[in-house]
Amino acid sequence: VSVANVTVLTPGIYGTTSQNKLPNYGNGDLVILHQASYNSNDGIYYLSSSGFYAQGASVIMYSTDSGGIMLYNAGTGASDKINITGNANGVVDISGRTGGTYQGMILFQSRAATEEVSITGNGSFNMFGTVYAANGTLNLTGNGGSQTIGSALIAKNISVSGGGQVNIALSSGVVAPQRIYRLVQ
Repeated sequence: VSVANVTVLTPGIYGTTSQNKLPNYGNGDLVILHQASYNSNDGIYYLSSSGFYAQGASVIMYSTDSGGIMLYNAGTGASDKINITGNANGVVDISGRTGGTYQGMILFQSRAATEEVSITGNGSFNMFGTVYAANGTLNLTGNGGSQTIGSALIAKNISVSGGGQVNIALSSGVVAPQRIYRLVQ
């Protein structure tokens, strides 16, 4: 795999100023995300504006950290979308939080946000965790072989397309806890 640019991101707040706005990552870029064990921000990447675009970039987690990651999208404007597109020659390998309040979450979009979330599997693509976009549209596209795109999906609208196979890995163990209500006498 040929790498043009390597970016290592630490958990924290992004997009509040032009200095910490995330660029659009593209073909040949490698984005490495530190996990929950790295700092006190608990593996959470808070995207206050500008969203997260990784179209054709390889996106992986830092190998010596543990605890998973979560992208939180505040979704305050039309350009604040999440778009993760795999590359036939690249790797997307990320997993949601393994503990704490956001256990099992890989992507959490603000409940008020109406922005689209687009995830396109291609190449080696494994994204484990719950994808939550309660007021948005979730576009899933499978290309090539078999890609794992999430462990559970929650969205206002979900669109699935493409010429490949899209797997939703509920049994992966990286899924947000579910509440079960029962009547007790």
